[in-house]
Amino acid sequence: MLAILLATTGWAPGGSMDGMGAGVEDGARDGAGDAARDLPPIVFVSRGPVPGESGAIPGLGPHHRAVVTGGRLMVRERDGRVRELLPRGVCFDVSDPAVSPAGHRIAFAGVAGSDSAWRIWVVGIDGRDLRQSTFSYGGTDDLPRIQRAGTHAVIFPRFDDLDPCWIDDSTLVFASTRHPQRAQYADVRVTNLFETCAAQATGRWCTPRRITAERNGAEEPVMDRTTGRLVFSRWWFNRHRAADTALGLTTDPAAAIARDTVNLWQTMEMSLTVPRPRLAAGDLRTRRGTMGYQPSVLADGSIAAVYAANLGLSPRPGGTGVHRLPRPFAPARRLAGAIVSGRAGDAYGGTQGLAPPSACSPAGLPDGRVLFSYSPGARGDFGLYVMNADGSRIRRVLDLPGTLELDAAPIVRRPTPPREAPPAAEEHEDPEE
Repeated sequence: MLAILLATTGWAPGGSMDGMGAGVEDGARDGAGDAARDLPPIVFVSRGPVPGESGAIPGLGPHHRAVVTGGRLMVRERDGRVRELLPRGVCFDVSDPAVSPAGHRIAFAGVAGSDSAWRIWVVGIDGRDLRQSTFSYGGTDDLPRIQRAGTHAVIFPRFDDLDPCWIDDSTLVFASTRHPQRAQYADVRVTNLFETCAAQATGRWCTPRRITAERNGAEEPVMDRTTGRLVFSRWWFNRHRAADTALGLTTDPAAAIARDTVNLWQTMEMSLTVPRPRLAAGDLRTRRGTMGYQPSVLADGSIAAVYAANLGLSPRPGGTGVHRLPRPFAPARRLAGAIVSGRAGDAYGGTQGLAPPSACSPAGLPDGRVLFSYSPGARGDFGLYVMNADGSRIRRVLDLPGTLELDAAPIVRRPTPPREAPPAAEEHEDPEE
């Protein structure tokens, strides 16, 4: 199926087919929008669509965050020129580029081949000094295990590392399925956040350290550089329901007395000194108002995040959009994308049953505007767009033919966030005094 896709679009992942360079230059001229002169340089990925899955977005949600479609790591210069950042053949697919605080390096997730696992890489903004930062386990003895009483140990030798985020110029946080666990919903691998160093020399690396312990998923981390807190998305699912039994709870829908459960992605934040996650923002009046995937902290401190018709993004997101979540808790404002009801399952409050425009991958710009991926024609062909912080004046930046432009990030210098001081030790009264 992928071979048919590449043949019909004339596009190849990882620079493995002849003629790619010319296609990029032509696409850059044809797809240049009317925002060509007032944006900083931008790094982004140009990826193939998910074959045979209408409505699926590569890199978005628990079923497609690690899908491999083929892609390239690209840079759009300030004057609108587009160049490929990596040497041809290095990566078959790429996702989630993140710019270091100093603006000199790009961390990204990449796969070497179509059947490879995702790992974290770092490269200079000039395309040089490419280094791998995360690796497979060295041997069977290194594999983490989970074992319950009376059962065999659960081992997942293969795992994916995704969504890199810079804490400072030498430290990365990323999402990974390397801890062997299955989600309570949809039987997919659980992601959690890990901290590691950014490789400073070839052949040197650090052992990642897990910093979250979410039961169903934690991913899409981003630093709030004014507070020093880590913002991320958590998959919040509650399989227990109220029941008219002695225990009062059940996991059997047929025995529940009220069909109410929680299944959505929330925007969380936590200190890296004391990792106690808490809800970062949301409109508490509705479930959809508290949804926040792919969060980005904007210049005014509010959060732009993705909402979807399907709050849990499983098995597919449905129509997606970007809304702004004031902090800590206030009414959400839709900025772009699908118009959907505030309540899950409301067939009359949105575009359910229709093919809506979709938006995702928001990224705040220093001047307060929002860069994002947008498919205004409801065909799933995402290009890069920019809009004001209130959702007005949406302008096309770039839309290359036959590919999806996603995960854009401005190449700008940002301050290193402050590290929160650890809390003072709690005082305890001596019972003998």
